[in-house]
Amino acid sequence: MKRIKQLAIVAVALCMALVGTAHAEVSVDRNILPFKEIPCPNPVHIALNIGCGNPTYPYAPDFRPPGPNQQFDGMCGSTINKIVKHTFEWKLPSKCCQFVSGTLSITVKALQKGISHTSNDAGNDKAYILKNGTELWWKYIYPIPPTVTVGQQQTVTVPVTAAMVTGNRISFAVQDDSSVLSAKLDLNYCCVDDAGCK
Repeated sequence: MKRIKQLAIVAVALCMALVGTAHAEVSVDRNILPFKEIPCPNPVHIALNIGCGNPTYPYAPDFRPPGPNQQFDGMCGSTINKIVKHTFEWKLPSKCCQFVSGTLSITVKALQKGISHTSNDAGNDKAYILKNGTELWWKYIYPIPPTVTVGQQQTVTVPVTAAMVTGNRISFAVQDDSSVLSAKLDLNYCCVDDAGCK
């Protein structure tokens, strides 16, 4: 009986050693990356802007049909209750371009005071990104509190996504008690020659 117990102990020890060896053989050094990062062969930067004195060019299919009493304004308007809409469009040097990153910065000025995000004044004004009639992103323009003062300027920065720039365009709208002073679009792509496109 004692001999059997000794053999059992030896067998267990041998199994544990084998398990330890197996683990040692498959251990992975997590400090070593499995893939090497390759720099983009042809980085492309798109920079577009619109400001006072520039006409707006909204791409109609991106926006909802206007309501019966809805009114619109251009850049740097001075009348409340008018929405500003615009679409940036661009061309890329190749059909094989991958969107990497981007921002859209919209600077506005309050045309009237704002009490809260639910008040019927500049406080409830929002900026939107739209595509084919669907809202992809929105944000209240003014941080409240404090209350919004007439003439207050605010810049809203949109973190652009690939979905926002499909079709090589991005459309934004700004409500309606705020004047849009400027909008600046910065996009980064990685492109390759059309011959390498599959």
